[in-house]
Amino acid sequence: MPSMQLALHGATMPVYNSLLQLWPDLQCRLQRCYKHRFRFSGRARGRWGAVEPPRAADDLAGEAKERRSRRSLTSGSSLVAAQPFARFGMSKGTKVLLRSFYERDTSEVARALLGKILVHRGHEGITSGKIVETEAYYGGDDPASRASRGKTKISEIMWGPAGRAFVYMVHAHDLFNVTTERENVPGAVLIRALEPLEGIELMRQRRRVLDELGLTSGPGKLTQAMGITRKHHGLDITSPRSELIIIEGKREQFEVERSRRIGVSADLKQKLRFFVQSNPFVSK
Repeated sequence: MPSMQLALHGATMPVYNSLLQLWPDLQCRLQRCYKHRFRFSGRARGRWGAVEPPRAADDLAGEAKERRSRRSLTSGSSLVAAQPFARFGMSKGTKVLLRSFYERDTSEVARALLGKILVHRGHEGITSGKIVETEAYYGGDDPASRASRGKTKISEIMWGPAGRAFVYMVHAHDLFNVTTERENVPGAVLIRALEPLEGIELMRQRRRVLDELGLTSGPGKLTQAMGITRKHHGLDITSPRSELIIIEGKREQFEVERSRRIGVSADLKQKLRFFVQSNPFVSK
């Protein structure tokens, strides 16, 4: 018996020694599997950080719902589109202006935009203002129109779908327009002035102007105050998910006046500038 035990001992020794040699690697693999079993946090405390115990399914579902809510607030979803409405004293059923609103004669759209609200939902915050002054621009027969020079990289949008943001620079200022008419019929409305409603402090920071009357009383002023730049060129403002939208305003009575377009030397016979009478935010 002793001799048999010695024989067995001698036979198992090589296996035992091999296991001892493999053990560090096996131990390392087991540790990695254990670490991947749980979530870890606190990178400052090491590569893996502290172990967090498994959480209940209700907690995980709650976090997922919160993440979806945050994404909707930053992506311009219908939830975000509804956010500013209550602040303007309007009903939750207020809708973004549809494309059909813009698929009309440019002068009709320019007049109809008075009293509507332009909203910009940017990363700095929400800014908005009531449209109180506009100008209509037609196609090739309109010498003051961008379309009169034919299609360019900037102006070709005037031949596209209505309800698109048309932004170009004049005298170092970005000007915001909305395309009109049916496709292949060029037209656009220049938004010349707004009455500030939302984000007035943010407007003051952008404009470096304290006087509220000077924030948005001109086409170059309002784009700076609203944070509208050429990066917004081409945006579909009829989409509730868009960063820029135009919505219905409060129903109110006001007189509309017309005049020649400002700063236009070769103008058409029609009076294509529209503005709210006696509104202090109309450009001078």
